[in-house]
Amino acid sequence: MTDDSNAVDYSGVVVYLLFLVGTVFVGPLEAVVGLAVYWLFGSEETESTPR
Repeated sequence: MTDDSNAVDYSGVVVYLLFLVGTVFVGPLEAVVGLAVYWLFGSEETESTPR
């Protein structure tokens, strides 16, 4: 193997690890933000209805 093929192999591993870390942290963060937005804007509609 040449040095160029090793660099390509390592860059692929680095890209995969960055994608994995991003998925692990961004996925739950997106879910929490979605729930917070639903709680903030969805609760206003239910509170304004007369009982």
